[in-house]
Order: sequence, then C-alpha cells, then structure tokens
Amino acid sequence: MSEVKKVKIGSRYQVVIPKAVRSVAKNITIGKEVVVEPVDEWTVQVKAKPSIEEWIRTTAGIAKGAWGKDSTRTLRKLRREWDRKF
Repeated sequence: MSEVKKVKIGSRYQVVIPKAVRSVAKNITIGKEVVVEPVDEWTVQVKAKPSIEEWIRTTAGIAKGAWGKDSTRTLRKLRREWDRKF
C-alpha cells in the first residue's frame, strides 16, 4: 500500500487527487468518472471502475490458447471423456 496523503476539501466540495496517488492508480485520468461512496460517518471511498470498453480492451485475448489450437476438438474430447465416466 502506498503512503497516505491528505487533501483539503474546497468550498465546492472538490478535492485534488495527489500525483503520488495517481501514479499508483493509473486508471484515474482526466475526464474519468469515479464512484464515490460513503463507508461510514468518517470514511469515503473513491473507486475508478473501468468502463465496458476498457474492460473488453484489457481482457481481450486473456485465455487465448487455453483450449489448444482447436477449441472445438478439445471440447468434444472432454465431453467424450465425461460421457465415459458417467
């Protein structure tokens, strides 16, 4: 975990996220929407969740090759093995 940083709340309830925090939370960028939720009376949580497009771009191809070169053949083989067991 990184070092804790203090920020002041401005007159319009705005805060500036310190550079040290932004350097760790790389997906917080200009124009990015974040989720702000109260945890309790003294704690507020800020979450930068990826958009659908960002999530697709990040996870695309993550399981490439997991089923071998021919996934259909691999699945058929696994189904035959399953049928033999039961």
